[in-house]
Amino acid sequence: MEQKINKNVIGMWDALKGGLVLVVILGHTFATAAEICQVSEWPILFRLISKSQGVVIFTFFIISGYLFKPKKNGIGKQYFSYLRIYLIASVGIVFAQIIHNYFSGTAWNEQLGRLILGLFYGATSHSVLNGVRLISPVAMWFFLVFMNGSLILQWIMRLKKEKIRNMVIFGGVIIFFLWYGLTGQWGKYPFTDAPLFPIQTGVAVGLMYIGYLLKENKVLFRPFKLCFCLTAAMFALAVFYYGDMDIVNNQYRLGILDWAGGICGAVTLIAVYIRICNPDWKIIEWLMWLGRRSMWIIPIHSVETMLIRWDERQSLAAAGVWPAAIIIFILRCTIIVFICQVIEKLQRKIQIKKRKTAV
Repeated sequence: MEQKINKNVIGMWDALKGGLVLVVILGHTFATAAEICQVSEWPILFRLISKSQGVVIFTFFIISGYLFKPKKNGIGKQYFSYLRIYLIASVGIVFAQIIHNYFSGTAWNEQLGRLILGLFYGATSHSVLNGVRLISPVAMWFFLVFMNGSLILQWIMRLKKEKIRNMVIFGGVIIFFLWYGLTGQWGKYPFTDAPLFPIQTGVAVGLMYIGYLLKENKVLFRPFKLCFCLTAAMFALAVFYYGDMDIVNNQYRLGILDWAGGICGAVTLIAVYIRICNPDWKIIEWLMWLGRRSMWIIPIHSVETMLIRWDERQSLAAAGVWPAAIIIFILRCTIIVFICQVIEKLQRKIQIKKRKTAV
């Protein structure tokens, strides 16, 4: 099959990233709608989207690795540019909590300490510190893991021998999954109390390195054997059906098979995207717009979730689970797009002011 996406085009992954961002938001929206309507059994699409979150996150990290470039200098500058976004978003999330407290009639600092700890300690929905359950700030875990994982991968890439790099990156991941499977950690949420997501970051580094290897070896743009593709796809589907991945909480029902199946699923999705996606389609243009702003959309999504608290909008329950999900999703996307546009306008004004000052 002829490839549709040109490997030399800047932003070749933007449309895919845009689609993945929408799936993440959709997954959160379905969970919220089901909670509001107190649905005991989720509709099949809700379950499929929810269960696909693991493959979506794997795909994000592999794409990030494909775009990764080892650097000898400027590592700190790149890291602090990510850190600046994280800090700005964290301030936004804290203010969102304060505003929510004000309008809900509670003390202005209600839950604020647990939220701030969650932001800077690195909290999942199961994180407990000294007997205090921390508040997980929605999707910010992904940003923190990506930020720290990128820095760690830069350090590892300074190792000259590829064999040593492979041992460091994959050795740690394999040891974790072997320990996980042999000690029966399913349902125990191991290391969710550890600071800054050490296991999640290690898994992410492995996925980003796989993406880097795919690029270096030009794997994605080679002709694939049909037998190989079908085998990988069938394996991914089998793991998707029987397994279950909750990356943020270190939950893998099938252990290392979940990890391998997630990689097969992500690479299959990427390969299909390259060969089927047509840049001339109008919807691709919209998805590219979202994809270019994906690193802003994740923090914005976290802020709007903390501010509006969709799960408290009980008036939507009367509409039913499907109308509730559609309404929340449309409103969420509208808010996110609007805030992205506001940020871009502010950035342009700052750039114009800097140019005038320089002159």
